[in-house]
This record gives sequence, C-alpha cells and structure tokens, in this order.
Amino acid sequence: MPHATDQLTETGVTAIGAAVRDMSGQTAAAISVAMPTVRLGVRSHLQHLVGG
Repeated sequence: MPHATDQLTETGVTAIGAAVRDMSGQTAAAISVAMPTVRLGVRSHLQHLVGG
C-alpha cells in the first residue's frame, strides 16, 4: 500500500512512496517521489493515488 505525506515534514512538499515486492510478496525495494505540492493539485488526487 502506498504511503503519502502531505507537507508533514516540509511545507510545500508532498511525497508518495511504495514498496516494490518480489514474486513471493517480500519487499525487494522501495520507490518514492517528492514534488512541490502546487504542481500536483495534491488535495484533489492524493487519496486516489494511495488507494484511500
């Protein structure tokens, strides 16, 4: 399940991250993207992006 931070640690920055799992379901890696909050229009899309 992806996880998002909406300006929790840095004002004006939002990050979304998720685990990358292998064929057995174990976490093999992780990926995250950080961006200026204003570029994504995060409040309208964030819950959709993280499956909420």
